[in-house]
Amino acid sequence: MPAITIPARRVLATGGIDAVLSEFNCTLPGIEPICDELMIKQICLDDVAKKANAQMKPFVFEKREEQSWEIIDEIIEAYKERRGQSAYEPVSGTWKR
Repeated sequence: MPAITIPARRVLATGGIDAVLSEFNCTLPGIEPICDELMIKQICLDDVAKKANAQMKPFVFEKREEQSWEIIDEIIEAYKERRGQSAYEPVSGTWKR
């Protein structure tokens, strides 16, 4: 296992990470099995950083705000599945955008 993943494994194991987003300039090698075991959502923003078992969501700069909200919504759903709890929701029942 690459040395870079030792600190990453420790951070992932805290349970405080709900998702890992990766792209060409920022990706952690060898974390796929850890994310799978801990049910941490993985999203790749480009095909260069594509990880096994990760969702591919190509980033389009012109749609950055819409895509950001989509990713946030997906992370909230992943949190609910992983924790078996409801994520915080405002009184209105929707997230402000």
